[in-house]
Amino acid sequence: AELPGDCTGLIEATITPAFQALDEPPSTRPGLDPQQPLQRLGLAYVEACLEGEPARATRMLLDAIEDGLSIPDACLDVIAPSLAEVGRLWHIGRLGIHEEHAVMATTHRVLGLLAASVTHAPRNGKTVIGATVQGNAHDTAIRIITLLFEIEGWKSVGLGTELPPEEVANSVRDFDAHLAVLSATLIPHLRAVRRTIAAVRSASPETRILVGG
Repeated sequence: AELPGDCTGLIEATITPAFQALDEPPSTRPGLDPQQPLQRLGLAYVEACLEGEPARATRMLLDAIEDGLSIPDACLDVIAPSLAEVGRLWHIGRLGIHEEHAVMATTHRVLGLLAASVTHAPRNGKTVIGATVQGNAHDTAIRIITLLFEIEGWKSVGLGTELPPEEVANSVRDFDAHLAVLSATLIPHLRAVRRTIAAVRSASPETRILVGG
């Protein structure tokens, strides 16, 4: 009602389907298939975390890796889908924030153990830094990404959460990074992504930038 008439069609094309999507009930279909071995492991892992058994959950994944599961497969085919399922259960009201945090805390513990024990390819002379942008407190994806780069022979530096743009730029310069990986979670974080990209490009124009959720 308040915008110029020539904007109406563009705004309605975006807003109308958005409201329709909000009116749809969230999916109740399980995100993990117990018939698939790795997804079944993911379900057992989440169950152990929710039962207050982080040591058992951790042991499950470490045993699977000792039995031949690769660390990248553990991250991408077990841990990541498990966390997506936890998010789905939280979204439909089946889990509380404290339960989601219990799973995340255990997952960070597992990733720390994997990072400490990983056997990586010979160093390739490349450096990657990873951080969440200012305002984003969720860094599990960054932990996984930097671990995977480490396995491939990169010098991999994780900076954690909510880095101001100038500090990301400083880290790129100080660590002589070839790649900066940035993580955002919500639409409001995109302004911080834009500022961070500008700061990195100003400090080190040759550094590549990878952005994800």
